Amino acid sequence: MNIFVNDADLMNLDFFAGDKEGKMIFMLGEDKIKEALGNNPYEKHTIWIRKPTYGSNRKASEASIMRDGDSVRFDPIKYRFERVFGCIKKWTLKDASGNVAPITQNMFDLLPETVGALIVELIEAKIN
Repeated sequence: MNIFVNDADLMNLDFFAGDKEGKMIFMLGEDKIKEALGNNPYEKHTIWIRKPTYGSNRKASEASIMRDGDSVRFDPIKYRFERVFGCIKKWTLKDASGNVAPITQNMFDLLPETVGALIVELIEAKIN
């Protein structure tokens, strides 16, 4: 048994995206997206994550502490994002040019709100 988290031990999370009547639709199951879209095309997206480590959780906590003069406060929203984002190691999400987008907070922030929320929920379900 290896007690340490290994970066090679990745878990994959899949979701499917398509367009129906001008609206983006996101589903977890391929059968569900096929049913929802009929003959319309869809894309499969995969995100590979690693379990959080003590160090990644510590860094998320440190990034979530806000100091203002003598006052210190903890930002739970920032902690949640930092913790989840730190687990992402690879993804198939593409930029406007069709290239795999770099895994950066700026790129994550450019995702539609529903996609970002879906990714956060998928990762949290897998790591919690």
